[in-house]
This record gives sequence, structure tokens and C-alpha cells, in this order.
Amino acid sequence: MAIRYLDNINLEENQLLNASLQQVSSDPAGFEGQIIYNSTSATLKFYSGATGSGTWISLNGSGDITQVNITAGNGLSGTSVNTTSGAHNQILTVGEGDGIQINTTNVAVDSTVVRTSGTQTIGGAKTFTTIPVVGTASISDDSTKAASTAWVKDQGYVDDSGVTSITLAADTGTGTAITGVGTQTFTGTGLMSTAVSGTTVTISTTATDNTGDVESLGGNVGANITNTIGGTTAIPTVISVLNATGTASSSTYLRGDNSWATVPGGYTFWKARADAGPDNTILDGDIVDFEGGTGLSSLIATVGTISTVKINLDNTSVTAASYTLANITVDAQGRITAASNGAPGSSTFMRNWRITADTGTTTSVTQNDLVDIQGGTGIATSASGLVIDVELDLDDLPPATTFDGTTEYLAMVTAGNTSSKIFGEDISVTELGAPTANFDIDTNKVINVVDPTNDQDAATKKYVDDNIVGGLIYQGGYNASNNTPNLDGNPNPNNIKKGWTYTVTQDGLFFTEQVRIGDVIIAEIDEPTALADWTTVQNNIDIATTSVAGIASFPTAGGTSITAAGAVSLANVGSSGSVGSASQSLSITTDAKGRVTSRSAQSIAITSSQVTNFCTAVETCIGDATEYSTTIGNGTLTSIPVTHNLDTSLVIVQLFDSNSGETVNATVVRTSEDVVTISTSSAIATGAVTVLIKAIKA
Repeated sequence: MAIRYLDNINLEENQLLNASLQQVSSDPAGFEGQIIYNSTSATLKFYSGATGSGTWISLNGSGDITQVNITAGNGLSGTSVNTTSGAHNQILTVGEGDGIQINTTNVAVDSTVVRTSGTQTIGGAKTFTTIPVVGTASISDDSTKAASTAWVKDQGYVDDSGVTSITLAADTGTGTAITGVGTQTFTGTGLMSTAVSGTTVTISTTATDNTGDVESLGGNVGANITNTIGGTTAIPTVISVLNATGTASSSTYLRGDNSWATVPGGYTFWKARADAGPDNTILDGDIVDFEGGTGLSSLIATVGTISTVKINLDNTSVTAASYTLANITVDAQGRITAASNGAPGSSTFMRNWRITADTGTTTSVTQNDLVDIQGGTGIATSASGLVIDVELDLDDLPPATTFDGTTEYLAMVTAGNTSSKIFGEDISVTELGAPTANFDIDTNKVINVVDPTNDQDAATKKYVDDNIVGGLIYQGGYNASNNTPNLDGNPNPNNIKKGWTYTVTQDGLFFTEQVRIGDVIIAEIDEPTALADWTTVQNNIDIATTSVAGIASFPTAGGTSITAAGAVSLANVGSSGSVGSASQSLSITTDAKGRVTSRSAQSIAITSSQVTNFCTAVETCIGDATEYSTTIGNGTLTSIPVTHNLDTSLVIVQLFDSNSGETVNATVVRTSEDVVTISTSSAIATGAVTVLIKAIKA
């Protein structure tokens, strides 16, 4: 299988050594410029012409050209001979022609051909399409020399050395040849007269009434024909006579071929009518002008034999767009001539409205009026944008220092949004909702309470005294670090009672005794004032075990160090500091207590066999960061950028046919650290080529 290239190969002027052309036994379909070696005919061939419609041109081993086409001109003869079947000698025949003569030993230019230099005698009449340019020699200098064109013009004639004769011609009559140097007289006759001034002959008419038939006039009539009468020059009146074939009449028209013809279909006339004005008869040759009126314009366009008249609505100065709350101007034709966006509240969009309330008069609200929605007693209002909130404001009500439930009443809203009132004495506490916070009766007493029967029932003082005198009453935690609550300072005599119990939550001194978290302190008497008035129950006083917190010792032989304050720490067994790096592994030595007694660092040297799934893990990490693949081709592009985002231009790029898997080659340019560009000489079909990119990380 041959190596495929998708782009041209540039050898940079280097030689192609030991190469062989494609060998085939029969000519393939071929494409423009393809070179092959036909092993059957032993012929080198190249393909000429467009792909699919060209031909194979053969080059045989002797170097002969396959075919020579010869086009014979004046003095030449020859034919085209096809030499595809072998070598041929082609003969080019040179014969006598215009300006060429054949001699015995050579081919020479005929003597009648004008030479560009040297003396030469020229015979026969010669026609010059332009004025010949000759030397400036005077005719009187040497009769054998040609006169210059300037000299001939100055003399007003042509001598017999260059011109044998000239003949004058007119519309009628026979001209006479003027030979040699002579004079031709222009004589006026009848109504014509002549006059000469230098080299100019003027022919004028003497008629006072110029009439007659004029068949043709060139250019501007006034510039070509003048009529001089009584010394005054004027443009004459010319009456033209048509010589068209046929008969002119009111029912015929003159065609472009200068003939009178009858209008096809018996055309006579038609009428034009508009919204206003009388009907107008349109006769043959009349022009109907479709003019645009106010805001309208007309346009005529002809395609082939069909002419179309379009009436267009003219643009105004308004920009085509959508307008909000628009301000517009309209002309008499109903067209919008000006437009702009409006704004709510402007004079253009204001609308009157009215406002009223439960009392007072109805008021009309007009442009720029301010409507103030005020709250009355107990009502507050607030505005945020276009939203107005109306709220009940009890702070606005005057405070009541007393309330007589028998004569004064409360306002309320009952079911159905019905407003009503009720006297305070008619409201039972049981009809109120449950409290959501502490119920404060402001130093008043709750009296006439029955003894409790359930766990959550309230109890009277007597009930408590009768049932729990001398018992422990837990009051909560005690922070010994800041004496909260105040137990060992100057407590209120009515504050602490016998049996009140507290749990220490923070270490500290209680009077003079050190207490710890978890200790319990109990009041022995009412209103205690000294340490002796309290009982301290120490917590964690048992010997500590692996499962029970308690008293423990920390021998220094076990590797610990104890301060005077009782703090325990590990004793030093080595030097502190860090060791190792990202490229090193750490080696340590520990004692029986698990303490590191020595350490060192070594360069990392780990084989894949020493790490579970090492190769898979490394391949996954590296592969994701250094590899990229995709398919390219859309049937159109010949230069395709491929973005791999590998952050380096050190990449290996390989291409293969997506269908066959065959490796293909193309021009690859590393455009940037994230992009490579694939270029081919022709477009790649959609997804036909797969691109593999591998990054080489430094």
C-alpha cells in the first residue's frame, strides 16, 4: 500500500534520486498534470486538460513530439501529421508568395517590397491610408527628391513627381483629370457664385428665396447652410421631403425601415382618466406621463418587450422603528412625517382622573397634581415606587393609663370582616391564645391556685414547702472563672436557699477552693456566705482507666514532662525541624512510645512493581494532559485549524484515513501552543481523516 499525501511535496530544490514514475499497463482516467509510464507501449505520458475531459500526451523514447501542426501562410506550405505511431520527418515547404522570391540557392525578399533604408525604385500605384512623412527638401533644390508634406501644402498643389493626376467630382457631371502642375477653376453658375482667398474656395448662393427639396443634412443645419440676402447672413428654412415607400395618411405611421405602415389591430386611440379632470384621448405617438403626486413617485422599467410602471410611496424623514407612547406628526395625506418615543406623565399622555373617600368631596386630578395618601390616627402609609402600603400604626394611638373593663371597650374584627367592640370584663383569659414568651405579671401574684395533679401543673408555695423541704433543687451551671451566677461574693440573702445545687462549667476558685468542670456544689443553709456553708462534690475522683475518666499520674520515665502547674507534655527525644521535599521520600525511626527518634530523606526511586496500579494511574494522569484526537474535514476547507489545548508547540501530529486506517500525510503547521493547522491541496470529506496529537513535555 502506497503512502498517501494530502498536500503538495516541496523538495526545496533537492534532487529526486532513484525514482520511478507510476507504471500502468493501460492509461487510467487521468487528472490535470498526471505523469505515468505505460508499460504496454513503453511510453512516457502526461495528462493535458481538465480532469475527465483531457487527453494523454505521449513522449516516446527517441524524444520525438507526438504531433506537429503546421499552418501555411504566404510563401509557406505544409500539413499536420500525426506521429503517434512512430517517428516521422516533417517537411516545411517554402514557396514564392507576396514579397518572397525563390532563387537557385536562397530565398530572398522581392524587389517590389518597400525597404526601410537604401535607394530603391518603386513602380506602380501606391495607396497611402495616412499622409506620408518625408524629408524637408525643397522641390527647387533637386528635382529628383521628394517634397515634404509641408511644402506641398504651402504650394497648394501636388507636382508630377509624386502624383500623376487628380480628378474632381461632383453630384452631377464628369470630372476632368488634372495632370502635372495646373490650375482648376471653380466657376459659379445660376444661383451660385464662387470666391477664392488663398487656398479656400467659398461657394455661395445668390438666391433670395431658397426653396426646393433637401434629401439630407449633416450635423447642425445652421452651421452647414447659410443664406446671405442683402449682405445679411441667416439660417434658411429647410423643408424636408420624405422618400419613404408607401402612402402617408392619418391611419398610417412611419416605420424604422423608412416605409409607411398601417397600425396593427386597427389601433385608433385610447382614453386616459384620473380621479379629477376630464378624460384625455391618447392618439398614436402621444406620451402618457405617470407622474407621482404628493408623497408618490413613479418608475418605469423595461424587461424584453414588457414595460412596467411602478408607483412608489415616497419615504418621509421618519426612521423605520417601533415607538413607545409615540409622539407623531401626520400630513394631509395621512403619512407619519415625524415620530418619537413619549414618556408616561408627559403632556401628550396625561389623562384626568378623580379621587374620593368615605367623607369629603370628589376631586379631579389633572397634570402635575400631587395625590398624598395620608394615614389618620393609628394608620401609617409608605411609598416604594408605584406601591403604597397602608398599615395599622398602634404607636400613633394615645396611651391609656387605665382601663375600666366595665365601661370601656376594645375594637375588634369578627368573622366576616365585621367591625365590633367588646368590654374587657367579657374577655376570658382562656379565650386568649397561648403565650409565645415568658408570661410576666409585673410583681403581681397568681392567687387561688389549686394543688397540681399533673407533671406540668403549677404548684403553690405551700405545696412545695410541704413536699420538698430539705431536698436538692438544681439551679443550673456555675462558671467558677468569673463567679456566674454570684455565689461567693455578697449574695442577696433572699436569693440562695438550702438545697440549691449547681454544676461547675468552667474551672476556677470557689471562695478559696479550686473547683473543676463537672464538680457539684450544694448550699447547706439559706443565704450561705462562706465556703463552710457549701458542700463540694468532686467529679472524676476515681483512678482513670481506659474507659473511665479519673485521677491519673504521668511518670517522667514514660516520656512525659510535668510542670509545677500540672501541665503534662512530651519530653524531647530529638531535634525539631522539617525534612524531605517533593522529590524525596522520608525515612524515620521511632521508639516504643511511637515517638520519632531520628529521620532522614532519600531521593524518590519507586518502581512500578512497588505501587498498586502505578502504570494505570500514571498513564491516566499523563494521557489526559498530553494527548488529543479528533476527526477533520467538511468537504470545503483545505486549511483546517485543530485546537488541542495542550499548552505546548512540542507536539507529534499523525493523520490516518478514518475508514481504512491508512496513514496519510498533509502539511502540518504548529500555529500556536494550543492550535495546529492541517493544510491539503484539496478539500477533505466530512470526518474522513482522524488527527492524533501527542505532546512532548519538557
